Order: sequence, then C-alpha cells, then structure tokens
Amino acid sequence: MAAVTAQVVGVCALVGWLSFRNGEAAVRELSNRYIHELTLRIYERLHSYVSAPVRVIEADAHAMRSGRLDLEDLDALAQHFWLQMRTDPTLGYLSFGRDDGAFIGVQRVAGGRLVLETADGGPGSAMRSYALDEAGRRGALIRSTPGYDPRKRPWYVAATRADRATWSDLYASFSAPDTTFITAVVRISDPYGRVRGVLGADLIVSQLNAYLRALTRHHPADVVIIDSERRLVATSVETPTVRVGPDGALQRIAAGEVEDARLRGALSTLEALQASSGERVDDMQGTLETDDRALVVELSALRDARALDWSIVALVPESAFMAHIDQTTRITLVLCLGAVLLGILVAFFVSRRIAAPLRALARKARRIHEGDLDVTFEPDTEDEIGELNATMAEMVVGMRDRDFIRAAFGRYVSPELVDRFIADPSSLALGGQLVRVTLLMSDLRGFTRLSEQLAPQAMVRLLNDYLGAMTEVIREHRGTIIEFIGDAILVVFGAPLRAEDDAVRAVRCAVSMELRLRELNAMSAEQGRPELSMGIGLHTGDVVAGNIGSAQQAKYGVVGEAVNLTARIESLTLGTQIIMSEDLRRVVGDAVVTGAHRVVRVKGISQAQSIWNVRGVAGDPPLDLGAPPELEPVPAELAIDVHRLDRHIVLEQPVRGRVTALVLGGLLVELPERLDLLSRVELRMELTPGRRTQGAYGSVQDCVASRDAGRFRIHIAFTTLEDADREAIDALRQRPRRAR
Repeated sequence: MAAVTAQVVGVCALVGWLSFRNGEAAVRELSNRYIHELTLRIYERLHSYVSAPVRVIEADAHAMRSGRLDLEDLDALAQHFWLQMRTDPTLGYLSFGRDDGAFIGVQRVAGGRLVLETADGGPGSAMRSYALDEAGRRGALIRSTPGYDPRKRPWYVAATRADRATWSDLYASFSAPDTTFITAVVRISDPYGRVRGVLGADLIVSQLNAYLRALTRHHPADVVIIDSERRLVATSVETPTVRVGPDGALQRIAAGEVEDARLRGALSTLEALQASSGERVDDMQGTLETDDRALVVELSALRDARALDWSIVALVPESAFMAHIDQTTRITLVLCLGAVLLGILVAFFVSRRIAAPLRALARKARRIHEGDLDVTFEPDTEDEIGELNATMAEMVVGMRDRDFIRAAFGRYVSPELVDRFIADPSSLALGGQLVRVTLLMSDLRGFTRLSEQLAPQAMVRLLNDYLGAMTEVIREHRGTIIEFIGDAILVVFGAPLRAEDDAVRAVRCAVSMELRLRELNAMSAEQGRPELSMGIGLHTGDVVAGNIGSAQQAKYGVVGEAVNLTARIESLTLGTQIIMSEDLRRVVGDAVVTGAHRVVRVKGISQAQSIWNVRGVAGDPPLDLGAPPELEPVPAELAIDVHRLDRHIVLEQPVRGRVTALVLGGLLVELPERLDLLSRVELRMELTPGRRTQGAYGSVQDCVASRDAGRFRIHIAFTTLEDADREAIDALRQRPRRAR
C-alpha cells in the first residue's frame, strides 16, 4: 500500500510539474510568436525600404545605357531625379557622379523638402546646395562646401569595384557628418567597358533608429540591426551606432562596444553562442541566458543579391511573459493535493493489474532505445496492454526493416540497386563473387589543358554538365556506375544485376554517350564553351564483384585483370572514339557495326590484343555514328620537333624532322629515328609565320623505314589540338584543293 501511495503521490506531483511545464511552454510559445511577428514586421519594412532605391537605379541605369537619359545633360538628370523623389517618398537621395568629377543629386531634407546638390568637377570643385521650388526649378544657394569630388566618395568607389548593382558601406554625409547613409549604386559604362559614371540612391540609415524606437516604445523588446562584420547599423536603444575617430573620420561601432550595458551583454552572449557553433548562424530563435536575465531572442538575416548582408536581432526578457505562471502553478498544486486522496484508493486496485506488464514493457522499450532490436513481444491479454504489446512488436519489425534499408542506401548509389534491394534483399548479398561482366570506361581528351584555360567556376560547370549528361545515359541503359575518377567514368554491366543483353547494352550505352556528347558540344558552342572529346573503351571479362572497404565504410566495386585491360583499351582511343576488345566482339556478334581493327600490345598484358572501332549498334532504334573520316593525304613541307612523352613528362630533347603530308586527324612525318607504335608525343611546328603550335599531342599509328637510309616515315594521329592550330591545319589542307 505504501508503494501504491507513493506512486499516486508521484503521479500527482508529475501532473503538477507537467502543468507547470505546459504553462511555461505555452508562455514560451507566446513569446516566440510575439518576437517572430515583431521580427517579421521589421524584416518586411526593411525589405521594402531597401528594395525601393535598387529598383529606381536599375531602371535609371537602363535608361542611361539605352540613351533615353543623357549623361552630359545634368540639368535634365536633376529634373528627372526631382520627379522620382516626388513620386517615391521612401527615397532619401538620388545622385549621379560622372567620371570627370561632375555631380548632380536631389536630396530629401528635414520637413520633406527637396534640395538640389551639384558640383562642376573642375579644380577645387565645391558641393553647392540649392533650394527647389514646386516645379523643381533651381532656387537660392543654400550653402557651398569646398573640396568635393564624387570619385573619392565611398559609394562611387564601391560601384567601380562591382560588375552589377551593389551597396556601399555605411558612411557619413559629406555636407552633414552627423547623418549616416548607405547607398545603392550601379556603374554606368560605355560599350567598351569604360566607366562613365556612377548612379546612386541613398538610404538615410540614421532614420532606422527612429523607426525602431517608435516600433518598440510600447513593447518590452530591444531590436538591433547589425552587418556581416557584427557592426551596428541601427538600434531601438538610445545608444550611438557610429563615432568620430581621432582623425575626424567616421568609425563604426562593433556589437561588443555598445554603450548600453544590458544590450552589450546580450549581443556578446549571442556572439559567443555563434562562435561555439563553428559557423555563422543566419536564422535562429531561442532563449539566451545572460548574466542577469534570460532573453527570448530571434535572429533573422536580411540579404539581397547586391551584397546587402544585415541581421535583425530582436530581444525580449522572458520575465515579461512568465508572471502568471506562478498563479497557475499554485492552483494546480491545490488540485493535485485534493486528487491524492482519491488517487490512493484507485491506485490500490489498478496498480496490481497494470504495474507488472508495464514494467516489462518499459524494460523492453529501454532495450530498443539502446539499439537492441532483438526484443520479442508476446501479447497474452486482449486488453489495452495486449494491444500495446502487439503494436510495439510491429514497430520493432518496422525499425529492423528501416535500419536494413538505411544501410543499403548508405552503401549503394545506383537506383536499380535500391529497387532490387527492396524487392529482394538477398539478391545483393554478393560478398565478393567471380562474375563475367562487360566493362565501360570513358575519359575526356585534353581535359587537363581545358582546366588550365578555363576559370575554376566555368570548368566545374562544364564538368558537371558533362557528367550529368553521361550519368543520365548510363542509367537509361541500366549500367552501374562504379566510380567517377576525375573526368573518367567506370561502368559495369552484369553486376550486381545480371541480364542476357548486358554486353549489347554496354555497347549501345557507349554509342548513346557519344551521340549525347555531340548534342552537348552543340549547346556548348552556342554558349561559347569549348568542345569536349571523349574516348570510350569496352571489354568483357571475369572480375571479382562485391563490397569493398571496411566495416565503417564500404562501396560496391569490381577488381581484376579485365578492369585494367578496359583502361588500357580506353587509353588507345584517339579523340572521340569507341574501341572494344575481341572478347566483347565475339559476344555481341553482328549486333554491333564495327570499323577497322588492329592488333596491339598494351602495358601490363602479356598477350597481343585485337581491338575494333565501333561505328554503330543494331536494335530498336538502331544507332549509327556515321562513316569515319577518310585519311586523304595533302602534300606539305613543314619543319617539326617531336618530343617523346615519358608517362606525362615531356622529354626536352626533340627529334627534328619534317611534315610530308597532312591527313584528316593527323600528319605524315619523316624522322631520322624510329618511334614505337602507340607511343605518345608532343608536336611543335610553325603552321603560320611567327606562331608555333601550343599543346599539340599525338599518338604514333604507323612507322616504316624510308627508302633513304636512316629515315622513317611515320603516321601520327592527333590526340589533343588547340582550336587555333586545328583551324590553321584545316586551312593548309584546303589550299591545294582550291589550287586544283
């Protein structure tokens, strides 16, 4: 009975505690909603405030570039600015600084009046301010401030360094140093890229302080706006956001230097929290514990595409919302004490019935929480506890299946693997099997040279477009991508999923990849991007396929001599070419259209290999790469230096000879030394006066002794060729035809 009584008392105490926690959670939700709505209201106001000047200057910039606004007619610009300022009261200043130092601007001053400010840009130029009447005409001179040059102002400098509309940093007004601005600016350039001037629209940042103070006057909240360097932009607290340094220049105040002690402590705690996370936090809502109080805080980022990067920080004391929780807690405790007496009686009868099975369920739930899914549930009653047993049994089965699928997703990336795994999990238990597969390896030609010519961003975009297109083709043909090796792709057909048409499908995939590359090159040409050249090698052989790695991390892979031979075959391709082995040709038979073949010896393979050039594949629909280009020799007489390649190293000592003929895709060369078949060489020759080839590489296709003693006639096929060199060679090949 004492145990039951203790349980009932504990339950009542738990109810009281839960009541307190629920009330606390409700109040916290209310405070979070309040601070979120406050932040959202500020965000919408600021977003509207900063969007207006950007829209105006972008429209004016378009008018200037199209000639509808004359940059030389400053009076017309002043009238145009005056009309825009009258139309949009959120604008604080519209101005234009010309590259010769001339300046024109219309400013909104106290009382909403508009003032014209102008400078002629000559030596000792001064900023002159004039009153404007109701028609926008220039009136009396208000003041003249000497030494003004717009080209030295922060907003002008910010625009010249950006290639699109942007924002300047916070700076003080030239004529009123106690007023701070931030300017949306855009550079105006002529068709040759020379800067003609800068168009700007100012926001009076110091007005934001008044807006924030008015917004929070009747609310228990503090609001601070800071930039990406944690410097103050505006605040609802009566504290300076800028100061004048010893040299008279305007200095920004960092968040940790705020004069208000409470606000400084809150911002310092927030910065410490962000620093502990190891990365910048842009959006956050939660409770912040400072030295003397708890604060409900919301951080919201305000950014645009023009380098504006502010953060809105709203802080509300948690104590402002927690007062009525104490009263609710007292009422709850009284009710709980009254319920204890009744609960003791009820608990006496109920506890014996439910305590034992519930404790058993609790132990099993704890084992599940600790990761033990070998728990069994055997419902022995038909009441709610028995139903709970059955439900938890179903839950454990679902968790086992979930973990099993999660492991598969972490180890296999091909969609076919996942689909087959869900349908038949046992089909993926390879564990390292010897299987016969068809391998495909593709590689881009001259990709290292392209990476040296293109900017990193352009290079990554080009590579991503290529790999994305090839991956789509491979998946259409149900190939399994083993890995990406830079710009190379290794694909297997026949593991882990095997089909009768694996070999033909692999060849069909290779032909489709080349056709897709032609489409990609056509689109790249329209965008001014370089053309890609891809070689593909195909081979059928035995490999060991299975899970490779460790218990912590694994991948599905294939290993064996067939993989190495596929890579060697791919290395024999010239430009965009598909080559398959004799083993694969015997498997596919007449289903594949082949061109010429040759017998080669490849490094690391003892036996000579017959390789075939693939020209098409039968099927529905049939795929055809078209007829190969004919090698029509065109006589030529050019001096040439041939540098042998040792792996990827160019040997400095060249073999000097002469080019005797040009053929499509290569050269016929006469040299005093023999070159090994399929050896890689660098070619240096003068195709046009004063210009030698740059980055021209080839592969030796044939080498026979000449009639002249000590001379050899060699056919070299290009593997890499610059566009300019290719155009020069094509011009030389066309010259004899025009003569005929």
